[in-house]
Amino acid sequence: MSKAFQILFLSLAAAVSHAQQTTATLLGTVTDASGAAVPGVTVQASNLGTNVVREATSDAGGSYFIPNLPPGNYRVRAAKEGFQAARVESVTLQVEQAARLDLKLKVGSITETVSVSASATVLQTENASVGTVIDAAKIVDLPLNGRNFIQLAQLIPGVQAGTPGSITVRRGRGSVGQTDAAYGSTAASANGSRDTANRFYLDGIEVMDYDAMTYSFSPSVDSLAEFKVQTSTYSAEYGGPRVARST
Repeated sequence: MSKAFQILFLSLAAAVSHAQQTTATLLGTVTDASGAAVPGVTVQASNLGTNVVREATSDAGGSYFIPNLPPGNYRVRAAKEGFQAARVESVTLQVEQAARLDLKLKVGSITETVSVSASATVLQTENASVGTVIDAAKIVDLPLNGRNFIQLAQLIPGVQAGTPGSITVRRGRGSVGQTDAAYGSTAASANGSRDTANRFYLDGIEVMDYDAMTYSFSPSVDSLAEFKVQTSTYSAEYGGPRVARST
């Protein structure tokens, strides 16, 4: 089964990391044509790949919140008696994303539906973290000499190869266990941080080799659906740089 993997590069190590998540969150506000909040709206998010449906109800301020959604493409529908239903045909959620999708309802029959067929653009407004998702298309299409996910992470602005001679490079975890002391392609650093400062997580669980200060093993790139690299202003839930992966 394909997985979603994530990497976090921290410049400073903290004591403990708590409650890392590799799923996505969909949230937003439901309003009417005048811009007033609409409470009691049922908002459904349907995974287009699995047909699994999750739903939430907007509160008194019109806000809704659907956490723990596996990364993927979703159809979102909002409905309440006295209003036309609103439907967004395609919303793409990525690993560890908090995506805001505001919805607007028009007065009318609930049997009527206002549909947006184009993919909706969702905004990351819930935190100030800076990160990049390497999606399935890049994993499949970009050539990898060594087939190591770290090589894809090194394509992100601000990310460099590991420092030649550092312990993470000397004991690097390549796709077949090889080291790469000359070039550092099995390790990475971001924005001036040390390559020993990274933290890696699998399904929210840290998978670190603290002797080599690197990931304990290199997953096959064929098992990855996508992964996210965070390079600055990380959330307080993280105790160090990391990679995370979700089922």
